[in-house]
Amino acid sequence: MSTMVKPLIPLPRKMQESPGHVRIVKYPDSLFEIIADDHSHPVFQTAREKLTTALCGKTSSRSQCAGGYPIFLSIRPDEMVPQVADAYKLNITEEKAEIIGYDAGGALYGVVTLLQLLVCMNGENWHLPLVEIEDWPEFEDRGYFFETRWGSEFLTKKDYFEIIDYCANLKINQLTIGIYGCWNLQYDYRIAEYLYVPLHTHPELQTPSPITYYSAKKGGYVNRKNVLPTMFVEDFFGEVCAYAKTRNIKIKPLFNSLGHNTLIPRMHPDVSAKNTDGSPRNFGFCLTDEKTYDLMFSIYDEIIDKYLTPNGLDGFQIGLDEVRDEHAVDVDHPFEIKSPRCDCHVCKEHTYSKLFTQYIIRLTQHLKSKGMKHVYVYHDMLMNELDVLHDDFKQELIKAGIDDVLVIDYWSYRANKNDLFRGQADRVTNQFRGIMKPWNGYYHWMIPMASLVNIRLMAEIAKKKGFEGIESYAAFEYCYDQNQAYQAELSWNADELESMESFLGRYAARVSWNRQEEARKALDLLYPIMAGGGSVFDTNYYFYCYCRVGLPYPQNYPSTLFQKLIVTENGSRLNNLRKVAKEAGEAAAFFAFDLQGAPNDRIKLAWALTAKHYAVHADELATLLLLHNAFNAGTISEKGLLTSIGRLKEQRHDLIAFAECARMEATQYTYIRNMSLCYQLLADLERYLEDCINKNVRAKFDLTDLSHVTCKEFDLLR
Repeated sequence: MSTMVKPLIPLPRKMQESPGHVRIVKYPDSLFEIIADDHSHPVFQTAREKLTTALCGKTSSRSQCAGGYPIFLSIRPDEMVPQVADAYKLNITEEKAEIIGYDAGGALYGVVTLLQLLVCMNGENWHLPLVEIEDWPEFEDRGYFFETRWGSEFLTKKDYFEIIDYCANLKINQLTIGIYGCWNLQYDYRIAEYLYVPLHTHPELQTPSPITYYSAKKGGYVNRKNVLPTMFVEDFFGEVCAYAKTRNIKIKPLFNSLGHNTLIPRMHPDVSAKNTDGSPRNFGFCLTDEKTYDLMFSIYDEIIDKYLTPNGLDGFQIGLDEVRDEHAVDVDHPFEIKSPRCDCHVCKEHTYSKLFTQYIIRLTQHLKSKGMKHVYVYHDMLMNELDVLHDDFKQELIKAGIDDVLVIDYWSYRANKNDLFRGQADRVTNQFRGIMKPWNGYYHWMIPMASLVNIRLMAEIAKKKGFEGIESYAAFEYCYDQNQAYQAELSWNADELESMESFLGRYAARVSWNRQEEARKALDLLYPIMAGGGSVFDTNYYFYCYCRVGLPYPQNYPSTLFQKLIVTENGSRLNNLRKVAKEAGEAAAFFAFDLQGAPNDRIKLAWALTAKHYAVHADELATLLLLHNAFNAGTISEKGLLTSIGRLKEQRHDLIAFAECARMEATQYTYIRNMSLCYQLLADLERYLEDCINKNVRAKFDLTDLSHVTCKEFDLLR
């Protein structure tokens, strides 16, 4: 037992182990008794229920043993050094185990650590090591952000509750849930707009979207039109807030206003930015018109009154990022560039910097008057575009009485230290309240990426600047478990900043306790592929679904991609693609084997799917490139071509089928949507080659021009 790495994430700050262990379950019987203080705090109740359910679940009777090995659970703040929220002590001896929390959160996190230490020996006996732990968090604010984005809108209440439990097990205590945000024209000739809560004061604001993908299970396409976000339809955001509180997690909404906002100014043109002749632009906002403030205040008030105040919550994210000139924000004129800055005669009398900062001040003052104590604003406009994060702005906040509530949310997603914050990391200031926002994972509809280096770099800045915490940027999916676990680790224990090695070993144990060494090898094979994309990431269709100036919309995928791979790069990526296919395939073989013992384990499923996806996608690209060269060189016939295409099609079909088993249903749709395009292309190629063979006609196999091959379904997906 002592030679096995314990899956402790986050790693406790102080831990002293002693030789030996204590047995608490000899299946089918329990050998323990839980003795908990009589506390009514909901988080303490959760801690007690969690401990009881987990330990009793290891027995056949689902019960405790009166007079058995005592496990004490209590809150005793006077015994904590340092005395900080969420701190705890855990002492396991041969005579007893004690979990002592500084507060209810500490009691919960002590239970989390004890359960991570629990080990099964001989298949039926459950043991705890003899250990003494003193533990406390580095940062007060340890959180994740869940973006309003493609696929996330279909998360159910059950999904959110399970995600909250997952986060609590990583000692995360803050979740920002995006409830409104917009992006540019992408799929299905529609602007990507998302509103997750119904606004009774503004029932006109809705964001239906289609669901379209090939289902391997059903053997055909799923097509659903005008599907509203699940949270919007069932209106359960308040229930999510309430449930999270019982897990020591505070929820705050993100409802963007000036940035990432196309729906509101389009539906309310009277508040949108104006052209010089006074006509509405249907994009951006007029920041000198009181109607703009009345509209935003009415929306924010409804959210606060309905969801936050009843749950005792006091945080709000107002976004304000990437307020810039944009194209692809008007379906009828996709290539027209629009400015969010109002050109009415009143706005033109002021600098945009002045208008922008006054907008922040007024919104924040209003939110503070509604009981909000933490109002978060993204840094990019204030630091990079307007350059106002200086003493003058600080004095304005003090004068306005909001310097105590405004929090600057610094985000940067690069893995190179010199590239952080556009090469201006030295401008990040602790003159204001602040948090850091690393990149945990956003593109869950594509092949997942690893972002451990970015997380570490951002955590280093947060510690150096003395910021309040770290809250990731992400759109939640279990495929980002390693990123999420590493951020949780550094948010709790910044002593682990110096080396990633300890974490990687414990993470392998988290993935596969009984096969730690093999898991580590598989993860090590995948990490360089996932960290750099392995010549695969930028080949995904998602990057070709945007409306780009100077290119047709929709873009000619995959012909444009193959033009790049074959002509521009002269096939130089082929060897790397073959290497990725081989190494990801080896990792996939391990995860598939490991999954047999726990077929419903979300983390194992996520890794098995990730490895398989990299292997299949890289093999598909490499094989197509080889076939292109071979057929046009005359070294393979149409029949040989057909055989290889058939293999790739079945391989892609199997990947889609596995995704339908491995993924949350909510995130399956968009994930498989992108893969459906690849599957349909292979099906079209197969059909085309069969037709050529039957007609005894020479096939045209030019990957840079497949216009003669693709069918209606492919064109609709694209």
